[in-house]
Amino acid sequence: MGRPQKGKEMPPKLLPDSSSGSFWLDPLLVSSVLMVVMLYCNLSILVPFERAEEGKSGSSRGNFSDLYPRWMGARELLLYGHDPYSLEVTREIQLGYYGRALDPTHAADPKDEQRFVYPLYVVFFLAPFVHLPFEVVRRIFTLLLAGLVAWAVFLWPSITGLQWKASTKVATVLVVFSTLQVMQGVARLQLSLLVFALLSSAISAVARGRLCLGGFMLALATIKPQLVLLPVTFLLFWSIARRRRIFLWSFAAGLAALVVAADLVQHGWIVRFWQAVKAYRKYAAGSPLEFVFPPAAAWTLTLFTVAFAVAHLWRAGKAESDCADFQVALALAMAVTTVVAPIGGGYNQLFLLPAFLGLLANRSRFQNARLAEAVLFWSPWIVFALPWVAAIFVIVLHLMDRTSATIYRLPYLFAFMLPFFVTAAISLVGVKLWANGPPGRDTQGLVCR
Repeated sequence: MGRPQKGKEMPPKLLPDSSSGSFWLDPLLVSSVLMVVMLYCNLSILVPFERAEEGKSGSSRGNFSDLYPRWMGARELLLYGHDPYSLEVTREIQLGYYGRALDPTHAADPKDEQRFVYPLYVVFFLAPFVHLPFEVVRRIFTLLLAGLVAWAVFLWPSITGLQWKASTKVATVLVVFSTLQVMQGVARLQLSLLVFALLSSAISAVARGRLCLGGFMLALATIKPQLVLLPVTFLLFWSIARRRRIFLWSFAAGLAALVVAADLVQHGWIVRFWQAVKAYRKYAAGSPLEFVFPPAAAWTLTLFTVAFAVAHLWRAGKAESDCADFQVALALAMAVTTVVAPIGGGYNQLFLLPAFLGLLANRSRFQNARLAEAVLFWSPWIVFALPWVAAIFVIVLHLMDRTSATIYRLPYLFAFMLPFFVTAAISLVGVKLWANGPPGRDTQGLVCR
């Protein structure tokens, strides 16, 4: 966090190191147990159940990897010059993904057409792999994405000002990898994990004062624009100040270079990308808010949530990168994204990590809070723990051969609820910061430099 002014005492550590406490509360031990429980439940029970359900419904199953449509689109473009947004390439993608081309007249067919719905410059990330068989690419990306996520998670405690030992950070990495959301993301090779790693690297560079590198890394993270729109909005607000404009110019130059390079590969790709996005909106799942509420209520809540977030982001734009306002604004931007962006999959919930750490860093603000505030602040931790409780329940009933489809889905149900509680809690922290006056103070109320 920010350094205190002279004459002020240094704030106490916000969380004890992993070396303290009893053996049974050791973070590495606890995180390892959590990973074993969820791995067993997921791989031995939940995944076989899902595949059995697919077999009963007669659904086709190909390679079932979210990376495959992107890889195939890049391969068709770079090796054969085919338009990855075309219907012909979409059909080739469906053959590999589902095992057959979809029939629009067949009501039982999946609604997701698996089009190439990414900015064209994503092919630059995949270019080194287009000559390899996809099974080889699958193994490479499994290790690559897992390593990048671990690295990104390791960065965030320092970004949010938590003075943790390396062992505590490793325990955090294990906990993150023991969630169903990240397990799903790694298994399906979702590029959301790559985006999270790029965005985390950009923010870490900003926190270390390397603004030029941060701007360029942020430009790379735009391969999934819907996931980075709010964080990019905030960081552009923040970079308006004269001393930070190198970040703005670096981001603009990096993004322009990607767009122009992609246009050199295939002229006019932006128009076809936009057409693919419009088609995607017709068959894609809506946001979590749209899934829970009626359309009118969902849109109202979406507008209110985004408006609140943008107002807070604008206010925090004057804060330094080592201040609570800056860190909470970023956490809020990423948390709001998980409730207003299309569902896609639980893997997007990796973007809730900064909010969880932001709650830890600001927990002193709720020591004497009213009951309603305390409940709102601590509820995300309870909801976060529920999938493990459900996993143990599923394991016990499975061993007793007394399970049902509803029981199998309990861990996923609790995981789905998480973004709502986390977003509400980090919004409350933002309101408290707002009530404290102008931005520019760290989480202990000391002036940031």
